[in-house]
Amino acid sequence: MLMGVEPVLAIAFIIFIALYAAFLCFYAPAMDAARAGFELWLTAVMPALFPFMVCASILHYSGVISRLMRLQLHDNVAVRLLSSLALFAVCALSGSPAGARVYGYYFGAKRADVRSAFTCSLCNLCGPMFIVGAVCTSMLNMPALAPPILIGHYATALAGYLAICAPRTKGMSVLLQTTAERHSLSHVITASIASSMEAMLKVCATIVFFMVCITALDCMGAITLLSDVLNGVGIDEGASYAIAAGVLELTNGCALLSESTVSAPLMAGICAAIVSFGGVCVYFQARAFINLPAGVYFCSKLLHAAAAFAVTYALTPAFCYDANEAFGGMTPEAVALGSEQAAIICTAILISVSTVILAGIIIGRRLKRLPTA
Repeated sequence: MLMGVEPVLAIAFIIFIALYAAFLCFYAPAMDAARAGFELWLTAVMPALFPFMVCASILHYSGVISRLMRLQLHDNVAVRLLSSLALFAVCALSGSPAGARVYGYYFGAKRADVRSAFTCSLCNLCGPMFIVGAVCTSMLNMPALAPPILIGHYATALAGYLAICAPRTKGMSVLLQTTAERHSLSHVITASIASSMEAMLKVCATIVFFMVCITALDCMGAITLLSDVLNGVGIDEGASYAIAAGVLELTNGCALLSESTVSAPLMAGICAAIVSFGGVCVYFQARAFINLPAGVYFCSKLLHAAAAFAVTYALTPAFCYDANEAFGGMTPEAVALGSEQAAIICTAILISVSTVILAGIIIGRRLKRLPTA
């Protein structure tokens, strides 16, 4: 046995025992959470995601996505940018985990390199239907917040994605040697529906499991503890609890955010950050399709969350005057308080990014020193 694997097995064993004990101790709340997770998937996620996932699958089986990824290696920078823009649009419109699924087609079981992990994470985004319909309208009950959140979520991701894809690289040349075979239209459609349904079941299982985990952690006081830490550094109590829950699962975090009393710009900014980060649940949804290094993925997502928060917070007053009044007004005191909390949130996100990078460097160096036999 590899010595480097033993700590991983020990950690997995400890997590398994802790979760098993929590599920037994809080059996009734865990059952209710599982039902709520399945209902969330059936009523919100499935209708918003499945049709777009089928369309993305059709593009894959017809060879369009393979062609777009090949054009990202073109000598002409304009061609690379246009093909990257088209691929980003497909992934963004389809919604998470479409980005991971698209990249997973060509990586298979192979571990994604750092560049591909960054690009995959930046195009693994929430779909516009989910943000407008589920988040802003149903959860926050403020449709006017949709434009700034959409701009903050997509514009910052697109800027990072194009910045990475613009330089010519040979990093994906090996992966694209195998292209989609030619099939009849009926085969393409049926295969797309079948593979998309399989992908949706993976998403369902992940949502249900993490809803149960969140409930168990909440019953043990873990989420409240994290919320108290955030509240202790100056973030609103309701927003702190929403952020703590959103770190694990974004829909739960966005729903709880509606109960906070922060101003509309701060609410929109926090919502954009939660949606852009995606939570641990979305990482494991993506991980079901592609072998993504966790450190690189979360570093990219934290940077995206910080950028989305800043852009959305700055843009919201231009879109949402009435909401500013409804959530405490924009008096000098409210502006000062909101700005202070916004600065704290941005600082906390950037500190998290630095921590992830530092931990990745330390763990990577220690693993290299371990004997391989």
